This record gives sequence, structure tokens and C-alpha cells, in this order.
Amino acid sequence: MSGISCFGELKGQDEALGMLRQYLKSSRMPSGLIFCGPEGVGKKTAAVLTAKALNCLPAANEPCGQCASCLKIEKGEHPDVHLIENDQDAVKSDDIRALRREIFLKPYEGKKRVFIIDNAHKLTAEAANSILKVLEEPPEGSIIILVTACPSRLLKTVLSRCQSVRFRRLTAPVLEALLRDSHGVDAQTAGFLSSFSCGSPGAALKMQRRKIVEERDRAVDYFLGKGPDISAGLKEREDAKAAMTAMAAWLRDVILLKTGAPESRLVNYDRRRDAADCGARYTTAELFKAFRALADSLLFLEQNVNVKLLVSGLRMESCIK
Repeated sequence: MSGISCFGELKGQDEALGMLRQYLKSSRMPSGLIFCGPEGVGKKTAAVLTAKALNCLPAANEPCGQCASCLKIEKGEHPDVHLIENDQDAVKSDDIRALRREIFLKPYEGKKRVFIIDNAHKLTAEAANSILKVLEEPPEGSIIILVTACPSRLLKTVLSRCQSVRFRRLTAPVLEALLRDSHGVDAQTAGFLSSFSCGSPGAALKMQRRKIVEERDRAVDYFLGKGPDISAGLKEREDAKAAMTAMAAWLRDVILLKTGAPESRLVNYDRRRDAADCGARYTTAELFKAFRALADSLLFLEQNVNVKLLVSGLRMESCIK
């Protein structure tokens, strides 16, 4: 499932893991948990690790990652651990009805039955009310973990019956070290991703797979009028959003340098000289005007606009006219 076998491998979440360890040590794990925090910071991974810890055969309040139970959970084959995932607009009511049938049964071979619902904020009203009924009279031996980046979208009654465990964005140094040491990302790319991904390891690794640094360079060079037209290659809105976000992050750095900020605050530190040269050619007012044009274009992108037409007009000189 997660590829991480123990709590110690989940970096940057000491507060959340400390709370979970305390629950495990005292054997007083709440029957309802909400793992909340930004996308891609390890909430679902922590939920799987919690399921491992609750069913780990050595029973040392930490998942060993090596026993038969931990290995089955990692492979998604443990009969007492259920992960409900849905990438669509809503978590299916059928999945929750199946959960209600299963949750009152005794464990088949483990110590606890664990039901993890990813993107719990996508529960339909019917599904959310079904979960609420279970939480009102939680069965002994079963635990529900709701994983969400948007806890405010959960029913207040569900929130009140669960213990929230908050996960945070990683600091840039922690994320940079994680990318280098655990994922083999080179130092320059890791430095850029640790800032550009806003502290999300999941987002950073996704960007790495799509070679975001090369995309950044093409987008910035195009924006400055030094590179070829990129609009024809942006067939999906997600591609256009990535290119425009890269342009905006670049322009932010230019403005920071122009206004005297230290280089340590730059996202595009590896292109700081280009940023300084760009800042020298334009006034602060012109740079802010261009930044507003980029921000407006990102908003337009959420609407039904022609992506190619929108991006084709995003050149520095066009934005400041």
C-alpha cells in the first residue's frame, strides 16, 4: 500500500505520530479517527501504519513491517484491514454499505478491524449519515479512520464523534533531505521541489515524475520571450496550470529580488541570476502588473476557456502593456 513500513520512516510528522504512539501505548485507540491536513503529506500512509501497529504480531506499539500481518496489510491482503479509495467526485454509498455490514463482525485473524476511508470529504450525504450511525454506537474491535484534506466538509456530528490527528506541511529542509536521501533526487532538483511543492512530499514526487524542472525552464523561457511557443503542447488543463504556476513562481522570485529580499527565499534558486537580470529590465510596477495578469489567467483556467489561446498570450511584454 504505502511502501513505508514503520512510523520512523514517515518524516516531518512528529506531532501526529506522537499522538498515535500514545494511543497505542495506552491501548486506548479511539474508535473514530480523522487524519486531516494538506494533500500529499502522509495521512493515508499513517492510517495504513496505524492499521499495521494495531495488528502487528510482535505487539510493540509500533509496526514492525516484517511480520505476516504487516506484510499482508502492505499488500492489501489482510482480511481485517479495508481501504476505501475513490478518485471520483464522491465516495460510493455502496462501499459504505459494505463497511456497515463488515464492521460489526469480529476480526478474522487480526486483533482489530480497521476501515480507512480516503478522501472522506467526498462522502455523499447518505454515506456520511451511514458512517455517523456507526460512530454513534461503535462496535468493539473495529476502528474507522477518515482521511481528508478538507475536514470542514465533513458533517459536524461526525467531527464531534472522532478524534482529529493533524498532519502538517514539511519544512523545506526536511522535504529536501527526504527527496535526496530516500528518493534519490539530485540536490538541485530537490531544492527546487522542496519549495515549489509547498511542503508536500506527494506533490513533489508527482512533479519529479513529470520532470517539472524541465517544464519550468520551458515555461519561463517562453514567458520571457526567449524560448519556443509552448501553447501547442499544453493539451490538458493540468499541463497549462503547471506551466502557469511555474511562471508565477518565477515572477514572484523576480519581485522578491527586486524589492531586496534575500536569495534564500527564492523558489527558483538555481535560476537566481536570470531572475536578477529580469528584475533589472523592468520596474516594480511592471512586474506586479505581469504577476496580476498571470494570477488572472490561472483563475480563467478554472473556467471553460481555450487553453491554447489563454497560454499563447502569456508573454512578459504582453502582460505589462
